[in-house]
Amino acid sequence: MTSNTSLVASVRHGGWAKGTVDWLRIAAIGGLLLDLVTTGHILTNDTYIELNKLIDGLWTIHPAVGSAYLVGLYSAFAFVCTRQLGWFSTAFSGYIVVAAGVFAGLNNLELIVAGPPSMFGVASELFGTSRSAAFYASGFISIAGGFALARLRHGPLPWREVAVVTVSIVLVAAFANYAAVYTLNGAGI
Repeated sequence: MTSNTSLVASVRHGGWAKGTVDWLRIAAIGGLLLDLVTTGHILTNDTYIELNKLIDGLWTIHPAVGSAYLVGLYSAFAFVCTRQLGWFSTAFSGYIVVAAGVFAGLNNLELIVAGPPSMFGVASELFGTSRSAAFYASGFISIAGGFALARLRHGPLPWREVAVVTVSIVLVAAFANYAAVYTLNGAGI
């Protein structure tokens, strides 16, 4: 083992130098792929509703616009997940595993395989809230999960940097929601 956690395994590639396989980052890429494929299925099937208003609005403009956004965004996510940026890339990979893999990917997969209600539908009924509120709550749970995994792997995290990253994520998500609701609705979409 090359780190203080069992999520990293050492491997040898034939004549190549020794490298590492980080199972958390592999799980993050798997979560991204699961979410990408299932979101594509949700968007192309009229019987389902995409809860992410920005993705749904861009898809409504034109499927190529929505597809380009998803592929570009997920490529950027994959790039950050596969970098060795210390606690940040670990936290980001953990966030992606929880957000894209568990909440988005498995929610979509469960909806496709078993039909309604989805995981977010059950949570909204259980807590007496809307599906959108459950969707946004999953984002905060995903942020906490990412930081928890980074804390387990790297020890104490710099609280100021964690605060800046958290506020940045919330602001970007709020701006994306604002852009989706007001700009796309203003365009008659």
